[in-house]
Order: sequence, then structure tokens, then C-alpha cells
Amino acid sequence: TMFDATSGGSQVAAGGAVASWDDKSGNGKHATQGNAANQPALQSGVQSGQSVVRFDGAGDHLTTTLADSSQQTIFVVAKAVTPTGSQRVFSYGTNRSIFAGSTDFRWWSGNFQSGASSTSFSVVAVVAESDSSLALFGNGVRFSSGDPSDAGATNATIGSEASTTNAFNGDIAEIIVYDTALSTADRARVEAYLQAKWATPAVHTPATATSDPVGYWGDKSGNNRHATQATAANRPTISATTQNGRRTLALDGSNDMWTASGGQAMKDGATFIAAYYSGAVNFSSALTVGDNSAGERW
Repeated sequence: TMFDATSGGSQVAAGGAVASWDDKSGNGKHATQGNAANQPALQSGVQSGQSVVRFDGAGDHLTTTLADSSQQTIFVVAKAVTPTGSQRVFSYGTNRSIFAGSTDFRWWSGNFQSGASSTSFSVVAVVAESDSSLALFGNGVRFSSGDPSDAGATNATIGSEASTTNAFNGDIAEIIVYDTALSTADRARVEAYLQAKWATPAVHTPATATSDPVGYWGDKSGNNRHATQATAANRPTISATTQNGRRTLALDGSNDMWTASGGQAMKDGATFIAAYYSGAVNFSSALTVGDNSAGERW
């Protein structure tokens, strides 16, 4: 399913009110609103010289026949005007939605963060592999994951929950929904397409070559304690040096580092095994847990 503001709506009144936003995928899951008081407005030349659909935060919304499912991938390009922490951009009822948090776009239920600013146009991707596995990406970078609410029977609403509750105050440029959990490569292709089209912050390009920066290092254990670095200047890189024919990562000894969640849970009964080489002075840390300023660093 694809809602693209560059093509406008099939029923746009003289004042720009959108009564129908067509699904460009050909699947016929059009978004409609028969009540003129709750119709969003088409605004031209807003982002990258292109149109967006603007919602007023006072009840504007569009309903669809797009059914919720346990396995799907959702992409949203949007910007909030005054996010309150609960404004639904795309929602399957009360407990399954992308919303504009006070600082970033998030997923509810679970309040999972995307890390993508809610006050500037961003690409948000939700990959649901099942009723118990969801990952959230902001501008191409995986930020959080977890166990979401189970998929329900509610069809999708754009701009609010099922009614006018938690209405969105802002602009939506594009929404794309796949009825499967896309692979990493396919998700990255869609994110790159949206970034180029809507001039959002550059999406993450997978690190493959020597000196490529690494902003995300995935936890392969299944515990989702992924290591991330949002600041480009502080990202380690793929090293030119290999060990036993295997790739290694290079940190500059100055400010390169990643951070991961869940460190405090490892304080008791933990075993750490690390393989690394340090050419620096004493106290160069391969891994730390705790609060350094309070003298509690491990």
C-alpha cells in the first residue's frame, strides 16, 4: 500500500481539502474522509519542492481498509508541528501506531523510540516479524526493538486513532506498507528512495569497505542490546587490518565508541569475553558497564 502526497488526492476540493488519498500500489486500500470538517489539506511546495498532506491536530484523519497483520513493514515520512507525545500519524486502533513523541517518532504499544526527530521530516520504518518481534528505525538507523501488542482486527487510520482521538498536528509526505517483514537490504533500499525523494537526513548506508563508519553494531545473541553511535564523528570504522582473515573494527582512542542498553542487568553473575588489540596507553577500555563519574565503571 502506498500513499504519496506528490500525486495529491483523487478528491481534492478548491480549498485543498482531501476527501480521498489514493493507494498508488494498485491494491485499492484508499484513505477517505466523508466529513468535510475532518478532512486534511493538500499543501504544495512544502518539502523538497513537493506537496504534503497537512493535518490540523483537531480531528483531521483518513480511514482505510488496510488490515493490521502480525508481519509487515511500515514506512512513514512526516513532520509534526507541535508534538505532544501522543499524536498518531498511522494507527491500527489504540495500541498499534506510529506517533509523534515530544522529541522523536515512536511506536505504541511499548513506547519504542525511533531516534528520528518528530519536528523535522524524517523516515521512520517499523519492521514487525511477528506479534512478539518489532524493530524501529529512524532515518535508516535501528534504534529500539521489543515485543509489541498483538495485531488486531482494526483497519489503519491516518492522522489519528480510530476516531479523532490523539489527532496528528503536522505534515505527512508518504506512507508505504508491505505485508511482510522486509529484509535488511530491501528495507535499506526503500529508506534510500524516500530519503532522496523527500530530502530527509541521510539514511544509514551499511558499512562494507575499509574506513566505512559503523554507527550500528547488532547484538547477535537475540537479546537486542544493540550498540549504536548517533554522532558521525564518534563512529568507529572498518579497519584495514584483518585478523585470521576476519574483519576487525578500528577505534581512534579519542572519542570513538558505541553505547548499548541493558548494561546494569549484567552487573551480577556476568562473564565478559573480548578479543581486541590496544596500541594506546593504560585504561583504554574495550567495554565498560556502570557510571564512570561515580567510580562504578567495570
